[in-house]
Amino acid sequence: MAKRSSQGNQSDLPDVQNVEGSPLFQMLFSLLGGSTIGRIIIVVLAVGVVIFGGKAYLDTNSTTNTPNNSNINNGNSSGGGAPNSIAGLPSLSFKQTSKEITFNGCPPQGDGGDPELNNNKNRVDAGNFQAVAFDTIEKLPWPPETERKAHADWSQSAQNQIAQAEGLPVMVEGYLAEARQEGPESPNCHSSTDLDFHIWMIRSPGGASARTEAVVVEATPRVRANHPGWTVSALNSIAKKGTRVRISGWLMLDPEHPDQVGQTRGTIWEIHPIIQIEVQQGSQWVTLDNYNA
Repeated sequence: MAKRSSQGNQSDLPDVQNVEGSPLFQMLFSLLGGSTIGRIIIVVLAVGVVIFGGKAYLDTNSTTNTPNNSNINNGNSSGGGAPNSIAGLPSLSFKQTSKEITFNGCPPQGDGGDPELNNNKNRVDAGNFQAVAFDTIEKLPWPPETERKAHADWSQSAQNQIAQAEGLPVMVEGYLAEARQEGPESPNCHSSTDLDFHIWMIRSPGGASARTEAVVVEATPRVRANHPGWTVSALNSIAKKGTRVRISGWLMLDPEHPDQVGQTRGTIWEIHPIIQIEVQQGSQWVTLDNYNA
C-alpha cells in the first residue's frame, strides 16, 4: 500500500495567490475605503483562513485514514492479555495462582522428588478452561534438557519456554484408550490408598493399541474426592464404547517419562490434574458424575 504523504493533498487547500483579484477582496477593499491599511487587513485575514482551514483539513484527513486496530485479531488473546507465542494455546492471561491442599496428611509438595512438579500435580483449583485442539498438545515441543531433571535444575531459557504452556487451563476433546490405577508415588506421599488414575487420551477411537500417540491425563485423589463417579471401571467402559469425552484441567510437563514417548504416550505434556470430565451424550455434554452409560 502506498505511503500517504504527511502534507495531505495540496490541491485541495485554499489558494492565496489570487486573493486580491477575487470579488470578495474587491468588496471588502471598497468597504474599508480602499486604503493601504485596509488592503493589509484583508490579506492578513485571508492568510489566517488558509492556515487554519488547511490545518483542519489535514487533521480531518489524518483521522479518516487512520486504521482502526480495535477489530484486528492479533491471535489467541481472548483473555485480554498478550497472545501466547505458541500457536493454538490460550493467552497467558488465563493463568492463575494455583491452589493446593494438604490431603490426608500429605502436603502439596509430597514426600520426595521434585517438589515443584508434585505441587503442580496436586492442584485442586478450577480455572477458566479454554478449548485447545488435541494435536496442539500432542505435538507441543519441550527442551530436551528438562528430561529427568527437577524444575530447579532447568536453565533459564528452558524455564521460559515451558512457562509459555505449563499452568494453562485447557479443555480438550477426544477419546479414552484406557485407564489404570497407579501405584504409590511421591506426590501422594507414597500412600497405598491415595493413588492417581493414569488415563490415556487419544484423538480418535482406537483402544489401548493407539496409546503411542496418546496424551496422558491424570485424575488425582485430591480432585477425585469430590467426584465419586470417577472410577477406573467407568472410564474403561467409556473407552470400550468409543464415546467422545471432554477433559478440562491444567497443562503440565512431566519430565520423568521421556522413555515412554512413542511407546505408551505421544508426549510428556499432560493434563494433570484433571478438574472435570465430561462425556458426550447425544448432542449434550454431561459430567461423568451424571453420565448414564
